[in-house]
Amino acid sequence: VRVVSEYGETYFVPFGLIAARAEQPVVSKRFTVTQPLPASRRLSSDCIGPWNVARPKILQGVSGDARKLLATAASTPVPKDFQILPDHASLTSFLNSSGTATQGHGEGLILLAHHNQGYLRFSDADRPPSRIGHDYITRDFRPGSVAMLAACTTVGNVDETSAIVNRLIRQGVDTLIVSPFAVDAEFGTRFALEFEKLVIAERASASGASMRTLFDRAANAVM
Repeated sequence: VRVVSEYGETYFVPFGLIAARAEQPVVSKRFTVTQPLPASRRLSSDCIGPWNVARPKILQGVSGDARKLLATAASTPVPKDFQILPDHASLTSFLNSSGTATQGHGEGLILLAHHNQGYLRFSDADRPPSRIGHDYITRDFRPGSVAMLAACTTVGNVDETSAIVNRLIRQGVDTLIVSPFAVDAEFGTRFALEFEKLVIAERASASGASMRTLFDRAANAVM
């Protein structure tokens, strides 16, 4: 849950962990807390237009089956309304550009990267300089846009940790799927790829599935 201090500072608390499995759990069943982001807006459409998927062919530190899944995804065609951002240059260009989403629709972003203190990166070897700071994000997202960040921890108890999320909110993203604690890179890879696969399948069937439904299905598939 999001907590605001008396000084206006925002903190994120993993409140759902009190439902974690244990011999003597605090609460016996899993539950979901739903709350709006700070800036709620009236949307002209509930549907997402184009999707942008930031995932490299090789993510530093990811090995084994997860590495193979990334390589397979890199060679697999995607629908025409999906844009793949496979390297540092393309991700930087996207985040630093003007919004180009279809009129009346928000856009989706699936981001698989490393994150540390407000900086994103695929690899330390990327050039130009491998880290993308939150101040590089100048893209204006249309109302109704959603971002799923599989990028270590992106909401924490210090400003540097939550800088990416706060910046995306300021740039117009209305829905964010993030983690308040560190996410293992291999798990994050599997989750991001599974989420992308589900988005493609649900769009093809025009099922109208919600972001929460996609999240639950992706999480269940990789746990």
